[in-house]
Amino acid sequence: MVKSDAYGLGVEHVVPALRGAGVECFGVAGAGEARALRALGVDERIVVFGPFAPGMERGVIEVRAEATVSDLDTVARFAAAAGAEAIPLHLELDTGMGRGGLRAEVVEERAEEVLSALATPGVRWAGVFTHLHSADEPGRPGVAEQLAAFERLVGRLSPPDTVEVHVANSAGAFWGGLPRSIGARPGIYLYGGVVH
Repeated sequence: MVKSDAYGLGVEHVVPALRGAGVECFGVAGAGEARALRALGVDERIVVFGPFAPGMERGVIEVRAEATVSDLDTVARFAAAAGAEAIPLHLELDTGMGRGGLRAEVVEERAEEVLSALATPGVRWAGVFTHLHSADEPGRPGVAEQLAAFERLVGRLSPPDTVEVHVANSAGAFWGGLPRSIGARPGIYLYGGVVH
């Protein structure tokens, strides 16, 4: 994650170091941040984390980025805005954070509708993820509960192997119970933030 100008340290300084370390995908908080990376010559994958108000799709498309989506209306807007190339989308599932993501009951009750939306021409299902709300609090049961909910929902959707599964934030990347097959989105701890 290099959002907020690499947490205030300057993407022009941080991105070359991360690229040198082998990073192949960067996460940002908006299309403007993705545009700034492209201006620096970044040609690696960029994932823009929403939410996206109507009309913001074009900015993501223009910079050849991927986007996160939390509801089926946003999937439909990206599909409608797409040009010749399908836009890669990462579906966020709400497993207890409560700030974004497709709610569990929607996935459980309308899985076929969700899968149909992600198969719409103009979009490509690139990833599925959740955000851990208390991974930095050792011993707190919330992370295990979220992971169990996430695994249940992913199982309901049964994504193909081409769909990336990513869960861990900075603190979650250190959690011993994280399955090795699940990806991480390191952020603040890369820049000296405290992880308990």
